[in-house]
Amino acid sequence: VLLRLHYDSCCSKLVCVLLNCWDGTREWQVDLPEGEGALCVALGEGWLAAATDTRMLRIWTLCGSQREVVALPGPVLCLAGHKHKLIVVCHVGIGAAGDQNVSYCVMNLIQGQMSPWQPLPLTPGSNVQWIGFSDEGTPFMMDSTGSVRMLSSKGFWLPVLDTKTH
Repeated sequence: VLLRLHYDSCCSKLVCVLLNCWDGTREWQVDLPEGEGALCVALGEGWLAAATDTRMLRIWTLCGSQREVVALPGPVLCLAGHKHKLIVVCHVGIGAAGDQNVSYCVMNLIQGQMSPWQPLPLTPGSNVQWIGFSDEGTPFMMDSTGSVRMLSSKGFWLPVLDTKTH
């Protein structure tokens, strides 16, 4: 997936090149609407998602058909995908005392379900450095202090590693 950011003179463009394509359509591209720029992308099994600076989440099939456009509650921070899951992290307000105020949701793109937006726990004064999935599909995140957390099946973010001390 290639992403061209938008500038005053041109629109944002998304290019998808498929390496193992059964129907011969190896590449497709789409121009985002004028004034809308893609900020980040994520991939999963059969889908591609892009979050934009207009607080929209656009989801396509890997054949290039746009499936959905979802409004986000704030400016996007990051996306990550794994198989049929997409995790979205957004700024949702001003944090207290130098903290960031960010929330996340997990979408199941096969079932068309979305978890409620929940606060993403960060170490005081830190910011999100990385979010992604384990090989088994469990969401993980790391903040700027090196604290790694795992989202349990019960919905709790559990501290699993402090990379600054190990």
